[in-house]
Amino acid sequence: MLTKALLPALILAATAAAGPAHAVHRRALEIISAHEELAGEEGPAVEDIRAEPAPTPTPKPILSRDGVCWNSILDLEWSISQLEYESSVVTVPGKEPDAWAYLSFTLSNTATTYTADCTAASNTNSDISFFDGEQEYLCSVGEGAPEGSQVAFRFNKEAGSLAIQEVIPCSEGAISGTFITRGTTQVTLSCSEAVSENEDFTNTEVNCEPVDASLWPYQVVGLNED
Repeated sequence: MLTKALLPALILAATAAAGPAHAVHRRALEIISAHEELAGEEGPAVEDIRAEPAPTPTPKPILSRDGVCWNSILDLEWSISQLEYESSVVTVPGKEPDAWAYLSFTLSNTATTYTADCTAASNTNSDISFFDGEQEYLCSVGEGAPEGSQVAFRFNKEAGSLAIQEVIPCSEGAISGTFITRGTTQVTLSCSEAVSENEDFTNTEVNCEPVDASLWPYQVVGLNED
């Protein structure tokens, strides 16, 4: 008696011996048919893989392009408040410099009610080039932010370029989606430098005045939730 356990081996053997694709398919079906006949009352019947295909699932509803979510995102404007930059480079004779730079600001936008606190540090001990724009830093989103909210930024000190990426979940009734927004702006810093030194080390400090800025996204990507 043939059993279900033999079925894959039979199909595999038929496939290996077959020629054209349509012949492979036919031989596999014939083996299954023979299996069903031989099983009879002595064993369970083999499930017929030729059954009717499953119905196509109904597409999930998506956020309307004319709805509140899309309109608020497309009209989004970011506000950067109290962006502050400072750095310190300590040099000791015979040693590599110990150098740090710090950046902080608060980010808000017109599409959400929460804010994000953004802080980052850049460290180097050889070529003094703080915040080269390559590293991405995550911000801390404020209270009330829905699950999945995220804010990240990159800063290029030499070019004065600040890039923002924010992930914004949004719902309309039972329909939910997520938006990925990206924007870039130029930041002009007004800074002063102070140098203090003695026989053991030299410390060069740079402090910049707080600055505010605003920007709009150059890209918006809407994703429907699975």
